[in-house]
Amino acid sequence: MIAARVPTDAATVFDSFVRIIEKGPDIEVINRKNDAMLVEIVKDGLRITAQATQLGAGESLLYIWADAGDSGRTGSELATGAVESICEELGVPCERVDY
Repeated sequence: MIAARVPTDAATVFDSFVRIIEKGPDIEVINRKNDAMLVEIVKDGLRITAQATQLGAGESLLYIWADAGDSGRTGSELATGAVESICEELGVPCERVDY
């Protein structure tokens, strides 16, 4: 799991992730809870769960849980790529938060 601080509201972050997965071929949404701003997807044996939470005015935390399966990648690499895609799509910098 990784977390990233995103300088925009959680609903915008969640909507961005949904737009990205809607563009991707062969992505299956297996769980989506709009009220919790959570979505879980699978593609080619890879599994990603993303959740956005409001941190403060105009700032949110994005949590990504990833299982890279037998792809040869790590879950951390997959999660980092997902965060980077969302921040790029939004045109904002993201700051990884380590706990």
